Amino acid sequence: MKCSCEIIKDLLPLYVDHVCSDESIELIDQHLLECEKCKSYMNSLRESQDVETAAYDEEKESRKVKMMLRMKKKILFRNILVATFTVLILGAACTSAIHYLKRTTVPIPETKPMEVIYENGDLVLNITDAIWSDVSGVRFTLTEDGKSYECVAVAMNTSKWNELISSDKTCSKYTIAYSEKGANEIDRVYYSGDGKDPEYPHNGELNENDIQALGYTLVWSK
Repeated sequence: MKCSCEIIKDLLPLYVDHVCSDESIELIDQHLLECEKCKSYMNSLRESQDVETAAYDEEKESRKVKMMLRMKKKILFRNILVATFTVLILGAACTSAIHYLKRTTVPIPETKPMEVIYENGDLVLNITDAIWSDVSGVRFTLTEDGKSYECVAVAMNTSKWNELISSDKTCSKYTIAYSEKGANEIDRVYYSGDGKDPEYPHNGELNENDIQALGYTLVWSK
């Protein structure tokens, strides 16, 4: 059975897409053997289909690449957020820890190297490997073997932060008495290592037993 070229051309798109029935395929095959025009038309259909397929594949690949880029951006943004929050949390924790260390006071023990000197007429206490944050002191008269001595007892505190940052090269100064306030009248300087305010005697005088009971350590005398 022979068919016209118009009928074959109508069937060729189905033939190229492989959706024809077996009878139609056989009919078209026979016609193509004899008709170069229809065969050329079929080839043009196939070329057009290949172009469309390639364009579709290219578009599909482009969509895939764009999707991958969006996913990478999301992952990168998420990682940046995580890193930022981590830095903020660590920063807050460090700030809180430093604040705690700076507010926590501890006494400076009497075992720290101490030196009392006159500096421009002032009586100055130098402490090595320590940074004092607050100082308290009391002036009193010591009676010893029937003699009287003008004395000063000093207690110092530091912070845990200062303990961490101080070293054997650190030197902290404290003026015990200024020249215009009788620095040259001081005979002895005592140190109290418990950090508590030195007790002021009721009558302004102490004796040797009182000094021992209070735990004062003599760090300087004329």
